Amino acid sequence: MGTAGDSEETGSHCSSAGEPDHQKYSPNLFSSLQSLALSTSLSLSSNPQTKGNMKNFLAATLVLTSGVFVSATPVGNPTLNARACSTAYPAIARVDSAQPVASYLPGFVVSQDAGAKNKQDAFAEFTIPAGSYGCSLEAYFPAGYPISSSGKAQVYVYTTDKPLSFSPRGSDVSWAYSPQAVSQVGTVTFTSDPAAPKRIFINSFACQPKMTYRFSISRDSTAAGAVSFQQTNGAGLRMTYNC
Repeated sequence: MGTAGDSEETGSHCSSAGEPDHQKYSPNLFSSLQSLALSTSLSLSSNPQTKGNMKNFLAATLVLTSGVFVSATPVGNPTLNARACSTAYPAIARVDSAQPVASYLPGFVVSQDAGAKNKQDAFAEFTIPAGSYGCSLEAYFPAGYPISSSGKAQVYVYTTDKPLSFSPRGSDVSWAYSPQAVSQVGTVTFTSDPAAPKRIFINSFACQPKMTYRFSISRDSTAAGAVSFQQTNGAGLRMTYNC
């Protein structure tokens, strides 16, 4: 897990530009100048009065043609290939072991009481366009973004056995009827920086149309812990791709 300052990218675009002017020289220019130099040198060498100046003329001609050749060589411009990531934001769901059949619980809340009782887990599900590549799960928080946490607040991240279920009301899942954790793919402690934006990398994956993750307080701990924040399209969890 790493952190770094970052600026938000919510769309995909590629920088592009026409060919630089120095790439528009005729490819025959260099050879034409060489031919001119050769014919001129032959003329000079046949005249005894000018033979003494022939070396100086040839040297100057070589410098000129070499300079044109260098100018006509394409020079890479790194800005031509600049690319920004696309960003997807998740649908959020929450389940509560103390309300095993309660659905439509709002907000991103992950918590447990001492003894690993009364657990609340959260889900994040991303919809990714077909053909996308390089999916990276991360959290991003603007400077000073409010995050509430207490106790053992390290969160485990799991893949799930199926996607979320939805109804017109929202995510129709409960503790008793929800996607189950399959493989742990990361750990994360959600924190923001009071002075600068903060990006928290979690893990990278092969992109899939639906990418669903379950967040739970460390299953290796029975200590009480909790973390919560408001998920928005600009703060919280996100998936970057096509970088």
